[in-house]
Amino acid sequence: MGCIRRVVGCLTTLALVAAVLAFGAYLLLMNLMQNDLADAVRRKFMLPPSSTVTITPGSFVDSLSGKVNAFQIESREASISGTRIESLRLDAENISFNVVNLFLQRDPILREVEHAKVSFAIAPEALADAWLARVKRVGVKKLTMKLEEGTGDQLPYADVDAVADVLGKEINLSVKGFF
Repeated sequence: MGCIRRVVGCLTTLALVAAVLAFGAYLLLMNLMQNDLADAVRRKFMLPPSSTVTITPGSFVDSLSGKVNAFQIESREASISGTRIESLRLDAENISFNVVNLFLQRDPILREVEHAKVSFAIAPEALADAWLARVKRVGVKKLTMKLEEGTGDQLPYADVDAVADVLGKEINLSVKGFF
């Protein structure tokens, strides 16, 4: 009877040690995965290192299969298609990513975002510069914008002035409306 007790005690101890090691490996893997995923999100959206990326993981199985419940990004500055923006906040839910590409640091890492909400501010000068870069090919030489702040569900009022070269003549264009 004493022999069976020692065998059961030894097996219990081994099971407990295996459970502690598995839990430690899980915590280490989750920490590495969250840090690598946060860095991949910063690279994908060209965010500065000062930006905050908070990841809410799902279960261990979800994480190993490349899914997280949510991530949140906050950054004082960022760049979207070369246009400088400020006060970026992105809340995303139900994200899937490529685990292999994450660890090998290859793109694409993000596969799908089921739901996202983003807010940011953009200076009228930065927006005018971005638009001017796109409309230069049709003859626009100068573009200035004045934006008023929108309230609630009302869009911001915009006043856009441009100088365009049409058939060798300079034409002043002015557009007023809501942006």
